[in-house]
Amino acid sequence: MQAAGSDSPEGGLGGAEFVLRRNCSLSPRALMVVFGSMVGLSFGFGIGFAALGAWLILPFAGVELLALAAAFLIYGAHAADCERVRVEGELLTVEVVDGGSGSRYEFPLRQVRLVREESGPEASWRVRDRLFLACRGRRVEVGRHLDAHRRAGFERKLRVVLAGAARVM
Repeated sequence: MQAAGSDSPEGGLGGAEFVLRRNCSLSPRALMVVFGSMVGLSFGFGIGFAALGAWLILPFAGVELLALAAAFLIYGAHAADCERVRVEGELLTVEVVDGGSGSRYEFPLRQVRLVREESGPEASWRVRDRLFLACRGRRVEVGRHLDAHRRAGFERKLRVVLAGAARVM
């Protein structure tokens, strides 16, 4: 999570921005290097065994590399997923990028609520609680890409920003 604070000249309300990104350990360039080395290694072994008479290794190496390419494409499609929560003036904006498509939600800052929904013991180990920004029957989930500890920190910081907006009323 990256967070930046700034003073907003509009309406006297402070501005803040939170950028919530996926934890991706490989950059696109590193991903290509890994894939290229896997292609070279797999076909190198395949050609070596084909030269020794085991020519069926090459089609299996091709199938293996197609499956690896599909996995890397799926990873790459979601590597840039993020959520940007921005407070400017009297408006709270949430921009969600998921798999290359983007959505934008705007809420009046003084009316938006941050809601935490806690899941029971049947929930998966990964998602115990979820955060939503809600206003006038509309709601959007935020913090989907954060682990529990970072989600709690984001929740605390966002509650401070929302409480500050409520005090200015």
